[in-house]
Amino acid sequence: MQAIVLDTNSGSNGFLNLEQIRELVDVINAQELVVEIWIPEPALWEWAEHAHNLALTTKKTTEAAARRLDASGVEGFAEVAYTWSIAELVEHLEEKVTDFWLDDGRQAVVVLDLGNHAEAAVAGIRDQVLKLGAGRTKSDKGQAVKTGASDSASWRLVEAAADSLGRVVLVTADRDADQHFADGDAPVLLKDIWAAKEALLRLQNGSELAFDLVDQAIREDLPRLSERQLHRATVAGGLPPGLLPRRDSNYDPVVRVLGIDRVVNVDDIEVSRRDETATALALVELRVSVDFLRWDPDSESLESDTVEESGVEALAQVSAESGGIQNRDWSAWVSQLDLRA
Repeated sequence: MQAIVLDTNSGSNGFLNLEQIRELVDVINAQELVVEIWIPEPALWEWAEHAHNLALTTKKTTEAAARRLDASGVEGFAEVAYTWSIAELVEHLEEKVTDFWLDDGRQAVVVLDLGNHAEAAVAGIRDQVLKLGAGRTKSDKGQAVKTGASDSASWRLVEAAADSLGRVVLVTADRDADQHFADGDAPVLLKDIWAAKEALLRLQNGSELAFDLVDQAIREDLPRLSERQLHRATVAGGLPPGLLPRRDSNYDPVVRVLGIDRVVNVDDIEVSRRDETATALALVELRVSVDFLRWDPDSESLESDTVEESGVEALAQVSAESGGIQNRDWSAWVSQLDLRA
């Protein structure tokens, strides 16, 4: 394997997740693999745009709420100090992703620069205009809009950088990737970073003792995790039965995991060759809280509802690491929770 490529849709909801990249680098180090992580430059642009839009929306909502609180005599909620442009945010994210290092001193993440392969940008625009490969038409506010130039350019950067596409893993949830690579050599397509970690761990798996200790650590650790510790886990999947959003809500519901009541089962354990890192899937029962926000333009205020539920089943994508090779002291945490609606 030469490289693992992270597309815009490799993370949750099209957002960059630095913690997931760190975990991937940890697995590469634990397996002593000579593998790079590639990020096409257009993916950085899209991550920056998504983050910028969310930041501006959050700023607007917070400022409106602060004005309402000030009028109610609850003062001290200052404006959100967010002034970065998208260009500045792109530069900032590139600094972040290129600050991961392998144990042998090499840079773990390489950004595939369009400036070095201008033909990829030209071909991407051509694919969008002619609706070839990833190029297609989608509906945007009732208008037919051509799209796909960014994806096409990204994947052409991968083609230019790869010694052989068969030695490259492309992590993307974008179904257009199949269409782009349909007529020639293709990379291995995986839907998320978790699948990439599992693939790396399967190359050279760890000891049976480590398997047993990881299973034990997961069963003991997960019910002890606090809400703060679970906060970094991505929550995916539909809402559980009975927890439906208000129909008049202008904001997506926020599902907060309050705790894990019980670990029902642990499966698919994969352990690194040196018994340092591991992944597994665990069926768990959760306590969750679902918050709904609705902006009332007449009163210029936010209205909220909250409901809680116990016994909500979820599949937990679990990562674990050993505190030491000799004492086999494993600790586990949750990377993602997929609610089972």
